[in-house]
Amino acid sequence: MPLTPAQREQVRRQLRRANRLRGAKWVPFDPSQLERNLAAQLSALIVLPLFAAYRSALSPMIGDAVIFDVEISPDTIREITQRFSKTHAARWRQALGAWAKQGEAETKTLFLANYAKLSGIDVSSTLRTPRTRALVERSISRSARLITSIPADAQVRVIRALRAVVHGDAPARFSLREQLSKIEGITERRAQLIARDQTAKLVTKIDETRQQDVGITQYIWRTSHDERVRPSHEAHDGHTFSWGAPPPDTGHPGEDINCRCIAEPDLSAILGS
Repeated sequence: MPLTPAQREQVRRQLRRANRLRGAKWVPFDPSQLERNLAAQLSALIVLPLFAAYRSALSPMIGDAVIFDVEISPDTIREITQRFSKTHAARWRQALGAWAKQGEAETKTLFLANYAKLSGIDVSSTLRTPRTRALVERSISRSARLITSIPADAQVRVIRALRAVVHGDAPARFSLREQLSKIEGITERRAQLIARDQTAKLVTKIDETRQQDVGITQYIWRTSHDERVRPSHEAHDGHTFSWGAPPPDTGHPGEDINCRCIAEPDLSAILGS
């Protein structure tokens, strides 16, 4: 015989009390694998093939000397970058779509498990999927605009290095080949930063939407508790904030560039504590 609504609520209250007594906690989502996946995609789809194209075009000038008999016009570098971006833009957005879809699915699974564990309630039917999907699409568009800046930034650096070599301004200890390798490393690190930053922003916005979907209006700020935490974020650690009123100096967790903080949902009203 199925339980009555009153009996089900009594079971939930007992479960919540038991969870409080044994110290059950909300398990935060670990974005590191999602971040690494995006960084690997940006490297494979942008950094490596772009610099292969640069090296191919600059092959007559790549050597161990600083003075070269052959000159490659900066316009050639611009044409390579523009053609590369135009040709590969659709693949970049496809990769971003797969990354965002993975993030949406993995965070949803953990959110539902956390909520059920602590409250005894299955809220899968409460989560408004269309709202989350719209948010994910906006995240993809924002990230797409950012990653198109990776080739543009690399182009500026390569042209600067090319001009320095042609005009004899480059240090004698650096050949154009070495400078290209250095710029490629800078570009790779920038791609990694974008992957880390955009993953944090995606997860934070999904968290905000899901928490509000189930009636959670406040969160507890949690830092990574290491030496890299910014003082302004350290000051928020352990404090409760409203989703409708973000801290004016930092915004919500994950909104600052390269922020690794998380928004742990405040379940005090649900758990009766």
